[in-house]
Formats: sequence, C-alpha cells, structure tokens
Amino acid sequence: MSELQLLFLVNTAVGFALSWCVLVVAYAKDRQLLLWAVAFAIHGLSYVLLSFRGAIPDFYSVLVANALLASMLALFTEGMYRFEEIRPPRRLIWWPVPFTVVSFWYFNHDFDMRVVIGAGLSSYQTAFLVWRIASDFAEKEGRGKWIIITAAVITTAMFVCRAMFSLTGNSLILSITNNNPVQSITFIGSIVGLIMFAFGLLVMFKERAEQEHFRLAMHDPLTQLGNRRVLEEQLHVAMRKSAKTHEFGAVLLLDLDCFKTLNDTYGHSIGDQVLVEVAYRLKESVKAKDAVVRLGGDEFVLLLPSLATDLRTAHENAAIVANRVLLELAQPYNLLSLYGEFDTPAVTYKGSCSIGGVFFDSAKLSPAQLLEKADKAMYQSKDDGRNRVTFDETQVQER
Repeated sequence: MSELQLLFLVNTAVGFALSWCVLVVAYAKDRQLLLWAVAFAIHGLSYVLLSFRGAIPDFYSVLVANALLASMLALFTEGMYRFEEIRPPRRLIWWPVPFTVVSFWYFNHDFDMRVVIGAGLSSYQTAFLVWRIASDFAEKEGRGKWIIITAAVITTAMFVCRAMFSLTGNSLILSITNNNPVQSITFIGSIVGLIMFAFGLLVMFKERAEQEHFRLAMHDPLTQLGNRRVLEEQLHVAMRKSAKTHEFGAVLLLDLDCFKTLNDTYGHSIGDQVLVEVAYRLKESVKAKDAVVRLGGDEFVLLLPSLATDLRTAHENAAIVANRVLLELAQPYNLLSLYGEFDTPAVTYKGSCSIGGVFFDSAKLSPAQLLEKADKAMYQSKDDGRNRVTFDETQVQER
C-alpha cells in the first residue's frame, strides 16, 4: 500500500469514526449534533469515491465526490447557525453545491480549472464559517470557537495553496493519483482539520451546557429574573462601588398584597401568570443599570445603584421609582381563561403591592442586613394599609 492510499484510508476512517462518535453523543445529549454527524459521514464517503479514481467512472470519483465535500462544508456552516439559534441564510450557504456540480461537469476534461474552482469554492465556504463564528466574537465565551477557527484557517490555507500550484502551472502534482509531498501534506491537513473541528464542536456544546446550568442556578425559572444569589453578588459590587464614589444606592423590597387570596381563588396557574407579568412591569419601570430580582413567592427586590451623592436627592429619586412601580403594578391584569381542566371566563385581576426601602453608601452592612431593614420597612407599609412605600428612617435620623 502506497503512502497516498494510506492517507485516503485514514481520511475515510477518521470521517466515519467521527460521524459515529458525534452520532452517539447526539442521541444521548443533543440532537443538534446530528447535522454534524451527517457532515462527517459525508466526508468519509467522499474520500471513498476519491480513492477509486480511475477504477470507477469520473462522474462518481470527480463530480459526486467534490459535490459531497461542498455539502459537508455547507452542513458544518448551517449547523453553526442552528447552534447559535440564528436562522441560516441557506442561499449563501448552499449555492457552492450546485455550482460545484455544474462547473465540474462543464470542465470535466480541464483538470487545472477544476482545481481552481474547487479551491475557490472551498475557501469561500470555510471563510464564511469563520465569519459566522467571528461576527459576534466578543459575545462568545469559551475556547471551542478558537479550535474551530484554527481548523477552518488550516483548511482554507490548504485550498489556497492548491489553487496557487495550479495557477503557477504545477497542477500535475495535485492529481489524486500522483504520490508526492504536496498531496501528503494536503491529506494530512484534511485529517488534522477534521479532528480539530469535531473536537471544537464538542467543546462548544460542553461550554454551552455549562453556561445553561449556571444560568438556571442563578435565575428564577418562572420569571427569568435573577435569584437571591444574583442579588447578593450585585449588592456586593454596588456597595463597594458606592464606597468609592460616595453615591447612595437603594434596595426596594416589594411584596404583592393579598396574593394568597388570588391563588386560593383562581389557582396557582393564574398566580404564576401574575408573577410573570409583575416581573415584566418591574423591568419596564427601572433603568438598564438597575437590577430586578425575585426572592421567592411574591417577593421581589429592586436594586438601584448610584442614585445621588446626598441622601435627600437619593431619597427623592428612589421614591420616584417606587411610586412608578406602585402605579404600574396597580394596573389591571388580563389573565388566561383556564382554571384547572375546565374553561372559565377570562380573569381580570387588579392588585397592589407594599414596598420597603433602605439606602446604602458603603459596604459597612452586609446584603443580609440591608434586606432585613428593607423587609421591616415593607411590613410597615403593610401595617399602614398596603399599596404604599416606606423607607427605613434610621439612616435619615442619623444624618
């Protein structure tokens, strides 16, 4: 067996082996990987056809084999779009496949032209894949993207070198049946790029799973707001920043009034709808720099950092936000008409909330102590008749 035949065999074996491995992972963990499993299988099939050059009609060993390679790169790119949950531009992704079929059929007897066209199309496809990954590069975390980009760059460089050899009149050394160092480097580069691409894909899927688990651990699954852990972290950051800038921040703790009565009357499905709508209204009532958190049940917290450098102005600014929240949450809620398993008329609910607020301008108090003060102020609002805001007055008296 010659060195070239061995490299053909290795390319074929690696393609099918990677396809099998990715297929097993796809069925066990994530069906999105099925697209890439098919791509790796197509790579192996194309090298099976290429290895029989001269023994089977050129229609299969030239036209079909190269169309399969173009399809493999298109599947890789479309798989990346689906992985990022972006609608793939299929015309831009798949046009090289029919173009390969038509051009290779037309230039069936012109080897130099086929090399240039094939190299150009493959370079376009790999460059398009790199562009897809790099288009929002700063927002992506992890190292899997670096592995895939490196694999695509290696593959693109390999195709560009083949085109350069053809354009300089050295196209004979690129013949599939010609055993030479250039061909060996080409096929070794194909193997390396394929393995790196598979490894990069699996790393990206692993990183995404870890990020999703972290997100679930830090967010409330019903309202998608941050939970107590998020609040404590952001409070620590805000309090440290407040100590440096000498600006006051505020914590507003709010509790929905008579929420238990709503649940007892209409059921928890209606109560969940109210909580989701409350979360939406709260986010609409504050600035982007402010934080909205669900502590649990019908308790929510607003973190308002950097209100003002004096307590009076900070108090006024926090009161504006709190009163805006009171007005927003007092608006009617139009809820779905499902109660248990039976249809009932649509529910229109009008509620209110009680708010307790506390200010901070340093890291002297812990987040737990701030929440305790806000909680006492909130219960004072309850005792005073609900649907109002009460601020912790100890700081004002001390000032």
